Amino acid sequence: MKLSLSYDAFSHYDTLRNDWCTENGVYEIRIGSGSRDIRLRQPVTVGFGQGFEKRYFGWYDAPNGTPPLADFARLYGKKLPQISSYRKGDFDWNASLDEMSEYSFLARIIRWAGRKTIAKGLGIKPDLSNPEYRMMTTISETAPLRNLALSAPKVMSKGFVNLLLRSANGIFYQKRRRKTSPNEL
Repeated sequence: MKLSLSYDAFSHYDTLRNDWCTENGVYEIRIGSGSRDIRLRQPVTVGFGQGFEKRYFGWYDAPNGTPPLADFARLYGKKLPQISSYRKGDFDWNASLDEMSEYSFLARIIRWAGRKTIAKGLGIKPDLSNPEYRMMTTISETAPLRNLALSAPKVMSKGFVNLLLRSANGIFYQKRRRKTSPNEL
C-alpha cells in the first residue's frame, strides 16, 4: 500500500505571518477507522527547504505567574484596546457584582449571600480553596448583571438589578413618573 501526502497535508495557518506555513521536522502519520481507533502510527521526518525562525514571546516561552500585557500584545500582533474600569456613576447592565462591590454596600451583601447560597447548594462551608466552590463563586461574581438576571430571574429581577445599579451609581432616590399610556411599563 502506498500513501502519498502533498505539501499541503503538513501545512498550518500561522496568524503572525498571515499565511499558510509548512515547517521542517518530525510528523506522526496515524491511520485508523476514526480518531479513537488508531491502528498504525508512523513518524515521518520531512524537509521542505527553508525553515522558519522561532519567535519568542517572553513569558510565553517559560510561563510562570501572570503574563505581562506587553508580551501578550506582541503575541496578539496588534495594539491592545484600552478598557477603562467602572467608576461610581458609570455602572450599567454589563457590570458585575465584583466591580460594583467596592462602591455599593448592597452589592457586597448580594455577593456574600451568593457565596452562602452556593456553599449550601454544594453541601459545604464557604471555602475558596475548594475548586468547585471557587469556580461557581467566580462565575457568579464576575458575570455581567444581565446574565445574572437571565439565569436567576426570581432572585435577580429587572427591578432588583435596577435598584442595585442605582445603589452602585450613588442614586438613592428616583422620582416615579406617571405612566402616560397603558402599554408603557
